[in-house]
Amino acid sequence: MIHSWAPQVWLHSEEQFMPSSVDFFLENVVLQNRKGRVLDQQPATTKLPGGPTTTALHLQSKQKLCN
Repeated sequence: MIHSWAPQVWLHSEEQFMPSSVDFFLENVVLQNRKGRVLDQQPATTKLPGGPTTTALHLQSKQKLCN
């Protein structure tokens, strides 16, 4: 049943940005509030906040992604 309903992803043969794990992603972001204040330097799946009170929070990359 899992194979019948699991999402399938096809990547272009020249894709440069391959998928990564959630843990890898979280190693490269910080948790911030709407004002830019860092609330967690090392977010992890076991301690990410959730629910309606988190609408003012976001994950910001530690490195600049664009020039």
